[in-house]
Amino acid sequence: TRRREVQKHAAELTERGDAITLSIDHRQMGVGGVNSWGAKPHKRFMLPAHVPCRYSFVIQPLDGGESPQSAVAKALDEVARDAPSDWCPLPAERAPRPPNREGERSDAGSVPAGPARSRRARRQGHRRG
Repeated sequence: TRRREVQKHAAELTERGDAITLSIDHRQMGVGGVNSWGAKPHKRFMLPAHVPCRYSFVIQPLDGGESPQSAVAKALDEVARDAPSDWCPLPAERAPRPPNREGERSDAGSVPAGPARSRRARRQGHRRG
């Protein structure tokens, strides 16, 4: 029997040659929350355990001169084209955008339109304009 190695911290990880391991959680409580030390995700981002869910993902290498943005756009087009009829994509305004070349999300600093904007978002929009 092979002993299972368990690392609890990133510093405990050991290099294993060219092998790449990708671990994907099937279910999670959701994303978000107000802080990183125990706050639950906001209700609208929670994934209830009693609701069935399906998801898929694409892993695609980049060609030498291809930008990450164009690769993501191409992959999303392919996924949308081949998606099953009961597939429910995120609304465009909630879909994540790929990072720009500096590593920041390209939607960073964007301000939603309309009355749903927070006071902070309205202040930031006012300063820019």
